[in-house]
Amino acid sequence: MAAATDFLHDRAIAEALVTVIQANLPTKWLDPGDEHWGLKVLKVGRMQDYKLEDNESWTSQCPGVLVRPRRENIMGFALGGVEQADHPMRIVHFFRRADCVDANNESIEPVLAQADRAKTLCPCLLKTAAGVPDFSLTAVTLTTTDASAAVLRGSSRVTSVSYEGDGVEFPGGAGDYFSVVIDYTVQTVTE
Repeated sequence: MAAATDFLHDRAIAEALVTVIQANLPTKWLDPGDEHWGLKVLKVGRMQDYKLEDNESWTSQCPGVLVRPRRENIMGFALGGVEQADHPMRIVHFFRRADCVDANNESIEPVLAQADRAKTLCPCLLKTAAGVPDFSLTAVTLTTTDASAAVLRGSSRVTSVSYEGDGVEFPGGAGDYFSVVIDYTVQTVTE
């Protein structure tokens, strides 16, 4: 059996994560009229690539969530025609100091807001779009161009959560912005 040659599924996984996040977030996160919680952005992308109009600032995009592949190198191995690959993803949730509120919309310290928002986002990543616990992202259809090859799931896991603040990771030297950065990995096996 020849080794699988089509085993990278970054785009499909990133797009699926946006769908899964959207399906599992609390309603107020999806309400565009909610001043502190309603997401203005939920899509695949990186802040560095995000095009703002001339009169826009990051304030108009907050709060938001961007999902992107983190492909520094191929992490996997081939053995007897089977290719195992880790697909590292990064989920960045960014928001303003004004959005640092608790469930009752009372102002709280940014680090507490980051902890609350991470606690909401992380479980969203470990469910299907129907809200069923799922640690292998089975709702994603992954395909391969290799003749008679199949893509199997390994595990998905949150590998790290970090908090950034005061302009870190924001293009143009931002201001009073904060973020929750979640690193997430999906493992696949193509045979």
